[in-house]
Amino acid sequence: VEPSDTIMVEDEDYDADGNTNLTIEIPVTIMSVNGPENCIFNVGDENSDWITMEAECTIIGLTINSAVNTIRATDIDNILVKDCIVSESSENGIWLVDCDNFRIVNCQCIENGPDGSGLRTENSGGLLSNSVFDSNSREGGSGGGIHFRESDDQLNLIVENCLFSENFASAYGGAVYMTGIEDCLFRNCQISGNQVEESNGGGICITGSSNVRFESCIISENETPRSGGGFYISGGSVVDV
Repeated sequence: VEPSDTIMVEDEDYDADGNTNLTIEIPVTIMSVNGPENCIFNVGDENSDWITMEAECTIIGLTINSAVNTIRATDIDNILVKDCIVSESSENGIWLVDCDNFRIVNCQCIENGPDGSGLRTENSGGLLSNSVFDSNSREGGSGGGIHFRESDDQLNLIVENCLFSENFASAYGGAVYMTGIEDCLFRNCQISGNQVEESNGGGICITGSSNVRFESCIISENETPRSGGGFYISGGSVVDV
């Protein structure tokens, strides 16, 4: 495989043999022939991630089940994950650290957890678009659907046309938890039917002096035993609705 090559993956249900703890060391595109319903990786190993990106990478049209962290990257920009189904990771479906200009488009993150989130980012910026986060859970922590942590004013986060439903966290933010986020926009999203078990923000928790805007969003029927069924805002955060 040469840099910038496209690797076409044939239709099949792939098992864990030779398909876990993969590392991408050069820029490539990994793409299924006929979409995620026909190209399925069943990792099925409680000790294995699926793929770690050490170079810019595009992944299109795959289903990946039952990894620890399905996709992870540190200090890699311009990542694209499109038309993928990421499910049943025991920790994070997608975990990005120090990654700018990521794009996650038309993906489904389903039933990931209980030791992570559907999507977790740290000091990262990019676009999350036309995606579904359903039935993800974070036991003993915050942000079952997505967990955004620490990004400066040069790292913009945009979440648009996304659905967050039936996500769960023990502590804060059943669907969404954000802390230390300088610039984030939610546009045309629905956040419904999520819950926290012990603390605040059944749908969304925003803290740590974050700056977040919401445009044309539906936030409904989220549950908490304490404060903020829909929203919980603290720590000097500024929210424009």
